[in-house]
Amino acid sequence: MIARSFKKEEVTEKMFKQIKMVDAAKKSWRVRYSLVECLVAISPYLEKDIIKKDVVESFEELLKDQESEVRAISVIKLPEITEKLGKQQAWNLFFQYIEKASKDGTKDTVPTVKLALVEAIIPYFRTVDKANVIEQGIPILQGLLKDESHTIRIGVMQRVMELSELVGS
Repeated sequence: MIARSFKKEEVTEKMFKQIKMVDAAKKSWRVRYSLVECLVAISPYLEKDIIKKDVVESFEELLKDQESEVRAISVIKLPEITEKLGKQQAWNLFFQYIEKASKDGTKDTVPTVKLALVEAIIPYFRTVDKANVIEQGIPILQGLLKDESHTIRIGVMQRVMELSELVGS
């Protein structure tokens, strides 16, 4: 990747400005999808403040995108973006997204996005204390277990063992 050949300051200055220009001009869903991948690829080279302000801001917009493919990839990649922010802050951001975007974590009607949520939530469970998992995380999964799509219910059930290991330890 091009970003590896620059110093951190140069990445922030040069690459991120270019990405922000693409972000502002995005028209096609494929461009927005690629923007998610690009933000994830460049985030290890960015300072925490830039991630907190600019990258998270872009991601919040992408999480509300009209195209389900863009929302799904954004949900799946959100843990990679927030990991640099610290465990509790990452969880707060993820849970904030869930609260804003859904009722019991299931308002998005597209199964692809719901499945992405199921896939993305377990990495967050690993980073926060049991109290957050029990108080906030389990109700999200319970809502998804009630989903009409059998694919979503199976996806949640496949993750139950991981969840029980996290809560039981």
